[in-house]
Amino acid sequence: MYNQNVKIKFFSDLPAYSILKQYFKKTEKFENEYRADIGEMQSFELENTLKNTFSSVPKKNYLIHFKHRLKKYADWYSAEFGAESIRNNIDVIFDRIAEIGAEEFFNVPKKIYFLNAKNLILEMNRLSSDESSLLFKSAEILAWYGFSDSEMIKLKKENIKDGFILYDGKQIKLDRFSAEILEKFRDAEKYSVQVNCGRGVVYYADSPYLFRKRGRVPANSGPAIHKQNLRCCITEFSGKSDYDLGLRHTLINGVMSRAYIKEWEGDVPDIDGNEYFEQLFDVKMKKGSFENLILEYKAFKKYVRSLNSL
Repeated sequence: MYNQNVKIKFFSDLPAYSILKQYFKKTEKFENEYRADIGEMQSFELENTLKNTFSSVPKKNYLIHFKHRLKKYADWYSAEFGAESIRNNIDVIFDRIAEIGAEEFFNVPKKIYFLNAKNLILEMNRLSSDESSLLFKSAEILAWYGFSDSEMIKLKKENIKDGFILYDGKQIKLDRFSAEILEKFRDAEKYSVQVNCGRGVVYYADSPYLFRKRGRVPANSGPAIHKQNLRCCITEFSGKSDYDLGLRHTLINGVMSRAYIKEWEGDVPDIDGNEYFEQLFDVKMKKGSFENLILEYKAFKKYVRSLNSL
């Protein structure tokens, strides 16, 4: 963090605002560039810094909390160092966000909504046709069908069978393109990679799990790969795309796409309110996350309508 000792003192004086630590790590780049703590930035400096603070477009209620916390830091910094308060600058910038919308204001990775799994697979095939990408592609497909990374690493090869995912008493039917990739990954024992000027071989461990470990020599390994390793693999793969291929975004995208098809076909529950969406989405989430999913779904439908109007 820029001015680390100063910010640590702030967190010591007001520990309830320690959540700002994660944002101050991102603002450091711009504080170094402007040679100014965020607590004393000029308006244009502060606006540019805030534009690059978030990795996804924040929801309205989250922005309200963030604004409050930032103003608390501005007040503390002004009192501590006798600096001119940036409180008015913060109000002006957040008024501008409210006016033009958070989607337009924040510099975040472009999102794309895939309308079916086939489009997702076409994008992944565009990124890589190498056999080593089977692991990444399989994880993205499973996310599309509603699996979290914690559930993925529990899957065994026997759970992928005859075009279905058999898990937790459910039979989830796969589209043909998804089934082909998952079954190919399930049966893979090795793949070749570029090594200096030649080719080498990477082996999958002999394991009952779908997401098994990999190495340069054949190995027996009962456990699946670690969840963090899976996440790192996906991050590296999705970084090659212009679009957000993070597992969570893919999971939500799949949930919304299937819900949209249900509504379009008229196969919807005859109830109102949140219970309607709970059955429409067929996914369990915490209350706050579920409310955000409903907002995301409304944005998704707006996106689909915009495509139909072209």
